[in-house]
Amino acid sequence: IGALVVSRPTVAIVMNEPSMARFEPRVRADGLLLVNKSLVEAISQRKDIQTLYVPATDIAAGLGNKDVANVVITGALLASRPVVTLESLRGALRKALQKSHPELLEIDERAIEAGMEHASKEARPGVAPSC
Repeated sequence: IGALVVSRPTVAIVMNEPSMARFEPRVRADGLLLVNKSLVEAISQRKDIQTLYVPATDIAAGLGNKDVANVVITGALLASRPVVTLESLRGALRKALQKSHPELLEIDERAIEAGMEHASKEARPGVAPSC
């Protein structure tokens, strides 16, 4: 997404290297940076933010469709910062996909769950980060 609505976000999702370079410095202190580790090699050096590395494209490919990487990382966001309820996210997906792409509903559900599971594992004390 090339246009920022917020210049200093509390949460940013970066899916590729150019986005990492552009948006990582803009995240507010105490914010959250979610990084698609499958496509981004850079590691944040910031100590004032939480960074979660999610191999979103790899997880999505394992589910059978690498194009749902954005849904995987949205699941990780939801597990890290519950900005909406899981049910409201599922409802929005159903509403958006029922008519145009109903075949994607099942894989999107699995992608959300996979992203949430990955984030939950990363947040557990004693578990080494995957970066």
